[in-house]
Amino acid sequence: MKVLQPQHGVNIQVQRTREWILEALLILLETIPYEKIKIAAITNKAGVARQTFYRNYKSKDDIIETYLETLFNEFIMDIKRLVSEDKEDVIPKLIFEKLERESNTTTRLMKANIEHLLIKHFQRLERTYADKLCGNEREWRKQLYYRYSMKYQLSGVFGIMVDWLMNGMPLPAAEMGEIISELSKSFRQTDQYAPDFLQRIEKLEY
Repeated sequence: MKVLQPQHGVNIQVQRTREWILEALLILLETIPYEKIKIAAITNKAGVARQTFYRNYKSKDDIIETYLETLFNEFIMDIKRLVSEDKEDVIPKLIFEKLERESNTTTRLMKANIEHLLIKHFQRLERTYADKLCGNEREWRKQLYYRYSMKYQLSGVFGIMVDWLMNGMPLPAAEMGEIISELSKSFRQTDQYAPDFLQRIEKLEY
């Protein structure tokens, strides 16, 4: 399994344990529907004690939510680095390259009928974006406009990402980045361009 970058503030043993648990869940998903997988099956497959599981996760859903949180926060770190190097124009390409590197995990998750967890994650992302965009704006129509702007951009990119992964990544990551850049042209010169807000977010809080 492709290993994510070491998480800030998480020791190596905890990181390894979480990787074993995630991989165990992914293996079980190949033959068992997500809703029928029990914690006992995950711990047996991962070779860890039940107490160890609950020291790391609150529930089965928490395994996936933690993975998504880590993946997104890695995006933020990479994007901040690109912005500091004056390379923000390659952000859409970076997103698809990251998904491509993580495809062994992300494609298996996408096929497991866990859309509710993916949607829940993106709703958090939308709220974070919208709150940052609204700032001190008090006029409710303007607030709604900003929120719908974020939802429009993020929902579109999310739908394309899911389609791309579910269909075996038919186009290269670089070409997908170009497509997203072209489709988002109307937002690029506004104060609502979603990638601009990524660099202002420290991390997505759960």
